[in-house]
Amino acid sequence: MDKKLIFFDIDGTLIDERGMVAESTVYALGELKERGHQIFLASGRSKCGVPAKIDDIGFSGMVLANGAFVEYEGKEIYRDIMNIQMVFGITEEMESKGAYLMYATRDACFVRKEATKYFQTFSDNTVVIEHHKELATEDIENIDYCNFHGDINEIAEQFASYYKIIPSSLPGKQTADSNMSSGEILKCGVSKAIGIEQIVKHLGKSRDAVISFGDGHNDIEMIQYSNIGIAMGNAVDTLKHHADRVTHNASDGGVYKSLKELGLI
Repeated sequence: MDKKLIFFDIDGTLIDERGMVAESTVYALGELKERGHQIFLASGRSKCGVPAKIDDIGFSGMVLANGAFVEYEGKEIYRDIMNIQMVFGITEEMESKGAYLMYATRDACFVRKEATKYFQTFSDNTVVIEHHKELATEDIENIDYCNFHGDINEIAEQFASYYKIIPSSLPGKQTADSNMSSGEILKCGVSKAIGIEQIVKHLGKSRDAVISFGDGHNDIEMIQYSNIGIAMGNAVDTLKHHADRVTHNASDGGVYKSLKELGLI
């Protein structure tokens, strides 16, 4: 069998709604490596936000911050950061509607003090700031938000030439596909698919070798790009519509069961 490049989202895919990684998932990832396939993370989290229990599994590379940061074998091969003035502009609009924001760089996540309780599980290196202007010298890759009250479409239209806004799929952060009170702010042109493409090119492979697993709105482009795109059973309906396959929930061994069905383990 040709060796595959297999990409996994973290939250809702490798980590279930209880914050646990199924034993069957850890076993499956180990089996993939034993059989010569390469495994990768593909997450909205920044590098500093990758949990140790995930990092310790041992991945060939990582597509992080929704594709804004890519590394292979510990070396950065691609990065796309935000214009800081655009960060300031959308911050002011979002905060005027009650939103709390978290700004992710490769090495740290920045939040205002009142927002720490909402984002405390996202990074081992969280820096508290008093005002967003303190970010002037930081390389922002991704912005998460929650507690937004208002019409998100108005802000999306206002910043459409530079940003795209997508809803969260994290447990407790959304209740339906259309809920936009929490989510992520990405630079236009940034996606997990773009990040994966950087690795494919770096390795001289084709997208025929790519398989991916995800559960959220930020996985749509990745699932579409992949030769085989797999949605978790707990995925949002929109992603299931785009997927080639739908497996079981993360907590029910969905990763293991799907890899077994594909004959990869």
